[in-house]
Amino acid sequence: TDARPYFAAGLEGQPASDPFLGSSATVEGLKAPESNNGIFAHVFPTSFTLFCLAAFLMPIWTLVHLGQDESVRRWLGGRFLAAAVWLPVLFGASHIFHCVKGRPIRLVVAFTLSWSCVFLVVASAKAYVEAGRIGQALASPTCSSVKQGLEADWQEAREFFTACASASAREQLLDVAKVMARRRITDCPGYAAEASRPGRSDNWAYLQHLEERYHCSGWCQEGVQLWAVGGGAG
Repeated sequence: TDARPYFAAGLEGQPASDPFLGSSATVEGLKAPESNNGIFAHVFPTSFTLFCLAAFLMPIWTLVHLGQDESVRRWLGGRFLAAAVWLPVLFGASHIFHCVKGRPIRLVVAFTLSWSCVFLVVASAKAYVEAGRIGQALASPTCSSVKQGLEADWQEAREFFTACASASAREQLLDVAKVMARRRITDCPGYAAEASRPGRSDNWAYLQHLEERYHCSGWCQEGVQLWAVGGGAG
């Protein structure tokens, strides 16, 4: 069968009989295979989003994890670090934009990658510098201005606990030291009111966290544990 008329008609965009199937079959309505560019445009949004997650998910998780730490929030502030959670929102917006446009957009790609890098570098550098500065101040043997506020509140907590233990010891005819070893400051009557006083609640909560999490005792100087179970100096 001579196939030349079939191919000639196809090149001219006209329907033609299929030389192999007979005159009843035509090539009208057949579409050319999708081009490589079309396939790339379809898979690019997903591929780019997965690339961003693979490249940035670990540093994002690290910053968010640090931002949730009690000590980091107190001394460095957690809002700036926790803001890294919004970078996946940027990746999602980029994905939607590419899907709507149906093709890669260079400006969106450049903005997404550059903004993510700049944000993570700035956040990490800020945390590193602030951690070094605060660390040196806290490691100082003197009770510097950075530590004075917590020291004053710890002294007030100790006085409150001592008065509470002394009153309980008189009632039970026991030694004050034994009462302080068995009871915690949170067991004292009126603790909730004392702990909720303005300017004190955050400091007492942080001191309690240090005792219960790291078994600390005292602040500028070693002292007795007021909140942690067991009491005594640590």
